[in-house]
Amino acid sequence: MMSPLSSASKFRFSICTEIMKAIFMLVDDENDNPPVLEQHHYIFDISEGLPRHSLIGQIKSTDADRDKENRYITYELRDVVNINASNFIYVEQYWIKMTRNQILHSRPFYRDLNSIEMQLR
Repeated sequence: MMSPLSSASKFRFSICTEIMKAIFMLVDDENDNPPVLEQHHYIFDISEGLPRHSLIGQIKSTDADRDKENRYITYELRDVVNINASNFIYVEQYWIKMTRNQILHSRPFYRDLNSIEMQLR
């Protein structure tokens, strides 16, 4: 049995306490990684009699951002030569883990039209 402590008696007491603090940090994924095209230049051969909506090529790119929203890549056709390339071809987009894009043509090509030069943005 323990007896009560007296203030007259000299005893030394140590009390150890441990304080734990937790710090939670939420890290936002910034859209800080630009998309990277697998190639810088693409050339696709197009037959004159090719049916509408036929696949004429595929552009591959990746984005190192972690968040799906920041990895989403949008392609836009920009005309370079004196012909409106978007009248003849369009880019169809879909997701399979990594964005893969197909270039399809939407109208028949003219005989005198040998090539269309364009930029993707």
